[in-house]
Amino acid sequence: MPRRVAAPKSLSGLWGEALTVKALGDLGFEVEWQGGLTPGKDLIASRGEAIWHVQVKSTQKPNGWVAWARDGSQAREFDARAKASGAAGAFYVLVQIWTPGEANFDLESGQLTITAPPDAALVALSAQTFARDVDAERKRYAATKRVRVGRGGEAIGTLHREDGVIYPLRTGNYPPLPEFVANLP
Repeated sequence: MPRRVAAPKSLSGLWGEALTVKALGDLGFEVEWQGGLTPGKDLIASRGEAIWHVQVKSTQKPNGWVAWARDGSQAREFDARAKASGAAGAFYVLVQIWTPGEANFDLESGQLTITAPPDAALVALSAQTFARDVDAERKRYAATKRVRVGRGGEAIGTLHREDGVIYPLRTGNYPPLPEFVANLP
């Protein structure tokens, strides 16, 4: 009997990418996936002559908050690089995973088995919308006052710093992936 150990719980990114590859394939796209190892993008999706660069962000947070600790400039650059390479543009897929899949590592064979999460929601938005919404949330956050002492000793009642926002986007604010791709040029 093979000895198995549980794999780390931090597989949500891999699960999100795998679910996105399947969903885009089901929607008629051909998808190039290098397991998140492609510099600057997770996937390249094509349909007919049109090509898009795709970045996947996954969350297991029940409220759908997606982590992003930068401003929107990286998303704008992602879109610009995609277009400079001849792609139609870039978009983000946000994956809400409610129940993680299972992951087991067989110590004898060295084989990792990962099952897909049984329930997840995939939503999408353009890289430009991603950038705009991240920047807007950072500005909104910076206009709010602290209700407790900050990590660096900042006083209650002082304004937050823009770069203090950790979860600027929520999956519930964007259209489902099929609806989004139906409107791509």
